[in-house]
Amino acid sequence: METVIAPKDAADLLVRGGRPSIHDARPMIRSATAPRSDLQQVITAPDLINMAFPPREPLLGSWLFPEDRMNIHGPRGAGKTHFGMAMSLAVSAGPEGPAFLGWTAPRAVPVLYVDFELGPRKLQKILRDCTKATRPETPVTDRFNLVPMHPRIRDRDGLARLDDLIAEIKPEVLVIDSHAFAFGVESENDAAEWAPYADWINSLAARGVAYIGLRHDGLAKGRARGTTAQEDSLDLVLGLERRGEAPAGINVALKWSKTRNLTPGDVETLRVKLTSELREDGSFDPSPIWTWELDGDAELDTRAALIVNLRNGGMSFARIAKELSMPKTSVRRAYQRGGGK
Repeated sequence: METVIAPKDAADLLVRGGRPSIHDARPMIRSATAPRSDLQQVITAPDLINMAFPPREPLLGSWLFPEDRMNIHGPRGAGKTHFGMAMSLAVSAGPEGPAFLGWTAPRAVPVLYVDFELGPRKLQKILRDCTKATRPETPVTDRFNLVPMHPRIRDRDGLARLDDLIAEIKPEVLVIDSHAFAFGVESENDAAEWAPYADWINSLAARGVAYIGLRHDGLAKGRARGTTAQEDSLDLVLGLERRGEAPAGINVALKWSKTRNLTPGDVETLRVKLTSELREDGSFDPSPIWTWELDGDAELDTRAALIVNLRNGGMSFARIAKELSMPKTSVRRAYQRGGGK
């Protein structure tokens, strides 16, 4: 019979003498609120194929959905915290706020952002930058909750404390910044040592919580630090890859390496900058602003006129995308860049 461990018990099992005890924590770590039947349920193939699930409504753009598990990784200073903060603001503001990098949030949901590296003063600076980095500014609501300088989860009550926060705030999105500081494993390359934390992250889906973890890159360019087992059960993996210098901000390409349950038209490689605008007097505006374009927009411009003509001739975006072997989102962007309305 499978053992179901309550969050506080799981936290106790994870730590013995200040160090994770993998042998004690091998049973699946689940929330005490997860129904027991969910852990043992067997479904026949005919029953599964005929089940009627409610449609999935996105939280942001056409790629972030409830219960998704996601990692965002990049080198130091690439802008992971700014990116995670801006995403959180957009999702918590919902349709009242402006689009973030062209991605809209259809509804406003509660977000819990737990930072393990920065104190309130530094988080405040990033939060202020991100609210002012869109035009118009992104509204700040009490649906967005932040925890500065959370202690590492290698503490005896680490997982229990997070579970208590989740029970109190009831977020639909949980952001952990960052993996290296949050999950206190002795070796990030040890898949077995990571397993209990992966089980806890997976348990969030049973509670209806989408998970976004921020990770540092390792020595290999474009690859997150630590074992790839950290990504095995994830739905989305997004890398921030530096593209040139950004003297007063961020200059990266967003590259997807895992997009479970999505189609090529749902995600694209974007070139993103967070920079201060140059004023007429030669000084920089103290408030940075997000700018973005498709990584390869020059190619879009060459097709823009054709796409506008096809669309004006009555062809649907989906048909144009199929005929030109392009993602639908690229077709729409080319149409807009060509003057289509």
